[in-house]
Amino acid sequence: AGAGAEAVAAPLLEPLVPAARLRTLAVAIHDLGENRNVKNVDPRIASELRQVLARAAGAIAQLDPDEALELVADLPADCRILYGSLRVAPVLTEWWRVVLARLDGDRLTAGCDTLLACGGRKTVRDELERRLRGGRVTDHHDPLLQFYLAVIRYEEREDYDATRFLEVVERADAPGRRRLREAAKRLAPLVDQPLRRALQQFDFESLERLVPSFEDLREMIEDLGGPGMLDRILGGGLRDPEVAEDAEDASLDEPAEAAATEPSPREFRAALSRAARNGRLDRPGQGLLFEEDETLVILDRLDAMIGSAGLRGATPEIMAETAHAVRGDGEVGRILDDLAAWCATHARRAALSPELDALLYTRDDAGGAGKERC
Repeated sequence: AGAGAEAVAAPLLEPLVPAARLRTLAVAIHDLGENRNVKNVDPRIASELRQVLARAAGAIAQLDPDEALELVADLPADCRILYGSLRVAPVLTEWWRVVLARLDGDRLTAGCDTLLACGGRKTVRDELERRLRGGRVTDHHDPLLQFYLAVIRYEEREDYDATRFLEVVERADAPGRRRLREAAKRLAPLVDQPLRRALQQFDFESLERLVPSFEDLREMIEDLGGPGMLDRILGGGLRDPEVAEDAEDASLDEPAEAAATEPSPREFRAALSRAARNGRLDRPGQGLLFEEDETLVILDRLDAMIGSAGLRGATPEIMAETAHAVRGDGEVGRILDDLAAWCATHARRAALSPELDALLYTRDDAGGAGKERC
């Protein structure tokens, strides 16, 4: 019963150091939340453990940077079989500001990534602005912090062009630009179009366009309604002018009814087929893809399409079904095989999201979907 939860937990928590005690409480509350629909899980247990966490939370201000980052870190990918979500940070929402204040350097940006993925944009923005106003001299002129803030301002519709991004990139030295590129790839899945495309390609000139491109428009709408939503809204009457002459294969046509509540492997296959035809999805060594950076752009674009299709966090079974479905298009299958081979030979597989790994390597093994991008 909930009334005895604290008494049961106390002797287990007492031997632990403060950081381990806080993390254990957060994970336990997360576990109870994920299993709240299980018949024998009493909601009073989680409520009482939250009270224990609140009393222990004063120790967060004394954690070192590594301990603070670990406190809000996602659970390991191996736990995906147990939980629908691996994110522990939402349990600690009340103390996000304290956690960020304890972080520095790469730990700060890692913490920002975690909280942004959990809807903590305001908390992250407040912390970045606090540091950039003065505080530490190293923070005040850090292009990476300014870059994160530029992303947030654009997402909040305070900026409408590339000015702030171009200024930050111009001020950064060569190592700094590499860090900005890495940050852009991490942040791209968390934002909407057209900023997502600009971050994926690390090309902010596109933000200067007052009218979005056809593909930007399609992706913005499909982010909200799933693959094929623009065609469904317009009754199939509008096609990208660059590929209007390409007739749709009847087996790939999106259904006219409203978007399904579950991700559709068939619709995702149609989206990939369109991307292959219009050159947004290409094989390594084809067209302009002779450089490593260009192939990485294609991989990032494919991963973004997975997110747009509602497949982020999908189970291995769903991703296996999706992988087999999209390979029904021979050209898409060849592209995926070539990208898989490229990642293997260039030691890039470990950096793939679990969903992209499953999409590329389902033919080889069933374990690829067990990895998690942190």
